[in-house]
Amino acid sequence: MIWEITDIPNTVKMNFPNTRFLVMDPLFALFIAPRLFKSKFRNMPMIPVISPEAGLFFYPDNFDTVVPMHSLPRISFFLTVVWSVLFGLHFYIWARLIRDMGVLEPWKTRLTLLLITLGILIPSGLILTRFAPRVLLAPVMWVIYTWLGMAFFLNVLLAVTDLAKYLAVILPVGLRDRPVDPERRLFLAQLAGGIVLFSNFGISLAGLIGATASAVQVKKVKVGLRNLPAELEGYRIAQISDLHVGPTIGHDFMETIVSKVNELAPDLVAITGDLVDGTLEQLRKHTDPLRDLRADDGVFFVTGNHEYYVGDVDEWMDYLRDMGIRVMRNERVTIQKGFELAGTDDISARGGDHGQNIPKAL
Repeated sequence: MIWEITDIPNTVKMNFPNTRFLVMDPLFALFIAPRLFKSKFRNMPMIPVISPEAGLFFYPDNFDTVVPMHSLPRISFFLTVVWSVLFGLHFYIWARLIRDMGVLEPWKTRLTLLLITLGILIPSGLILTRFAPRVLLAPVMWVIYTWLGMAFFLNVLLAVTDLAKYLAVILPVGLRDRPVDPERRLFLAQLAGGIVLFSNFGISLAGLIGATASAVQVKKVKVGLRNLPAELEGYRIAQISDLHVGPTIGHDFMETIVSKVNELAPDLVAITGDLVDGTLEQLRKHTDPLRDLRADDGVFFVTGNHEYYVGDVDEWMDYLRDMGIRVMRNERVTIQKGFELAGTDDISARGGDHGQNIPKAL
């Protein structure tokens, strides 16, 4: 089934005259539509808005977000690659830590089902981030992000132990033209698997501790500039980047970051993108501590690519401005005599008046 949409914003009509906007049903819309159940077409069973004549794909809840139709095969290819990689990573873990270690029933089946569930949970959780309430999403994403880290290190550690086993045991035995004793093979698999699991537990624990706000380190960098006016000697800029406020990073984390920055008594604060991984509706209260940032010459913000993933970048910009944060959009501003600050949209910015323009900023 296909519907034609006639209630099109005037700005879209001006940019795409003589264009029909149709709602259709590509199966992978679940992976593309950023806020599936919050779109203005949520009551329709078909989600994406497609213009065959103009060759464009529109997110239904944000007509500023446009994806060329010719890029849809690449998106499909990308999703195929992602699923293949996820399958490969999880199969390798299953083969080495369940099958080769001789895990007996019923634990073999239970652990296999757990591994399958964790593998499916990764893409499913990323879809849920677009419309699920944060209170429900947070524990799910903690599991996903923790497992992603553990799965990566498990594969690395297993690859290292496989290489060591091959060079130290399998290759020498093969050169002597003798079969590997099955009991010895099982013993080596269990020994290597135990070492991998123990090492992975330690690495994962260290990673979880390092992901807390209390573990955030302040890195001091001295920047030497020729012809810098004497009165600007010792000028301090606090740069905050890639906070990714979202399902697992919230209000308490932000309060700690803001407190650490204010303790530095900076002259200027620069927030350099990837601030959020969610909509303003989802994360407003979690970013609210930013209004407490203090700097004599102000707080400034430029977008990163993640600001454009959620579909309401303009609403985020207005919200930051309301907090007293200066959003830099391909512009520069004089801070003090002899010092100008420039900021641009992210290089990935697309749609409406968004787009990086370095010459304009300079």
